[in-house]
Amino acid sequence: MKSVPSGATRLVVCMHYIEPACSAGASRALVKDIELWIDEPPIDPAGNTGEYWAHQSPWDNTEIRYIENPRAGTWRAWRHWMRVMT
Repeated sequence: MKSVPSGATRLVVCMHYIEPACSAGASRALVKDIELWIDEPPIDPAGNTGEYWAHQSPWDNTEIRYIENPRAGTWRAWRHWMRVMT
């Protein structure tokens, strides 16, 4: 969780994950497809609401989201497993 002060003009959230190296000649470099989800305040204690999300591509292990003029308060970022590719 991250506290965003009043008057902030931009919130940048980035997630990067590392996987074992793929084998030579593999058709895909990544196995996991993980998305970045972001909850804005107030956080719902009953579950994840994911008002914002970042999904660049299922073949990239970095997700980034820029939020202009974010609401002041406590924000939460979390990962969401979409699938494990075979």
